[in-house]
Amino acid sequence: MLQNILLNRILDMVIILLILNLVAVKNAYAYIDPGSGSYLLQIVAAGLLSSIFIIKKFWGNIKKVVSSFLKKTSGKENR
Repeated sequence: MLQNILLNRILDMVIILLILNLVAVKNAYAYIDPGSGSYLLQIVAAGLLSSIFIIKKFWGNIKKVVSSFLKKTSGKENR
Protein backbone atom coordinates (compact mmCIF):
# COMPACT_ATOMS: atom_id res chain seq x y z
CA MET A 1 0.00 0.00 0.00
CA LEU A 2 2.77 2.41 0.96
CA GLN A 3 4.72 1.42 -2.15
CA ASN A 4 1.73 2.26 -4.37
CA ILE A 5 1.37 5.66 -2.77
CA LEU A 6 5.09 6.33 -3.16
CA LEU A 7 5.06 5.22 -6.81
CA ASN A 8 2.03 7.40 -7.52
CA ARG A 9 3.75 10.42 -5.95
CA ILE A 10 6.91 9.81 -7.99
CA LEU A 11 4.88 9.39 -11.18
CA ASP A 12 3.00 12.62 -10.44
CA MET A 13 6.27 14.47 -9.95
CA VAL A 14 7.71 13.10 -13.20
CA ILE A 15 4.60 14.14 -15.12
CA ILE A 16 4.68 17.62 -13.60
CA LEU A 17 8.36 17.99 -14.46
CA LEU A 18 7.77 16.87 -18.04
CA ILE A 19 4.90 19.33 -18.46
CA LEU A 20 6.99 22.16 -17.01
CA ASN A 21 9.85 21.24 -19.32
CA LEU A 22 7.56 21.41 -22.35
CA VAL A 23 5.95 24.69 -21.27
CA ALA A 24 9.18 26.46 -20.40
CA VAL A 25 10.87 25.97 -23.78
CA LYS A 26 13.23 28.73 -24.80
CA ASN A 27 14.07 29.79 -28.34
CA ALA A 28 16.17 27.19 -30.09
CA TYR A 29 17.30 29.33 -33.03
CA ALA A 30 17.24 26.19 -35.14
CA TYR A 31 16.48 25.76 -38.82
CA ILE A 32 13.76 23.40 -39.97
CA ASP A 33 14.10 22.69 -43.67
CA PRO A 34 11.01 22.33 -45.91
CA GLY A 35 11.61 18.59 -46.25
CA SER A 36 10.78 18.14 -42.56
CA GLY A 37 7.35 19.70 -42.98
CA SER A 38 6.69 17.49 -45.98
CA TYR A 39 7.78 14.43 -44.00
CA LEU A 40 5.46 15.32 -41.10
CA LEU A 41 2.58 15.79 -43.56
CA GLN A 42 3.30 12.33 -45.01
CA ILE A 43 3.29 10.80 -41.53
CA VAL A 44 -0.09 12.37 -40.70
CA ALA A 45 -1.57 11.31 -44.04
CA ALA A 46 -0.28 7.75 -43.65
CA GLY A 47 -1.72 7.55 -40.13
CA LEU A 48 -5.14 8.74 -41.25
CA LEU A 49 -5.27 6.48 -44.28
CA SER A 50 -4.09 3.43 -42.36
CA SER A 51 -6.66 4.00 -39.63
CA ILE A 52 -9.40 4.30 -42.25
CA PHE A 53 -8.16 1.08 -43.87
CA ILE A 54 -8.14 -0.80 -40.55
CA ILE A 55 -11.65 0.38 -39.66
CA LYS A 56 -12.91 -0.52 -43.13
CA LYS A 57 -11.25 -3.95 -43.00
CA PHE A 58 -12.69 -4.88 -39.62
CA TRP A 59 -16.03 -3.04 -39.91
CA GLY A 60 -17.98 -6.30 -40.22
CA ASN A 61 -16.46 -7.64 -36.99
CA ILE A 62 -17.05 -4.35 -35.17
CA LYS A 63 -20.66 -4.29 -36.35
CA LYS A 64 -21.20 -7.89 -35.26
CA VAL A 65 -19.83 -7.26 -31.76
CA VAL A 66 -21.88 -4.11 -31.29
CA SER A 67 -25.09 -5.71 -32.55
CA SER A 68 -24.63 -8.78 -30.33
CA PHE A 69 -23.99 -6.48 -27.35
CA LEU A 70 -27.12 -4.47 -28.12
CA LYS A 71 -29.20 -7.65 -28.49
CA LYS A 72 -27.98 -8.90 -25.11
CA THR A 73 -28.83 -5.64 -23.37
CA SER A 74 -32.25 -5.36 -25.01
CA GLY A 75 -32.98 -9.01 -24.07
CA LYS A 76 -32.26 -8.26 -20.40
CA GLU A 77 -34.64 -5.26 -20.44
CA ASN A 78 -37.51 -7.32 -21.84
CA ARG A 79 -37.36 -9.86 -18.99
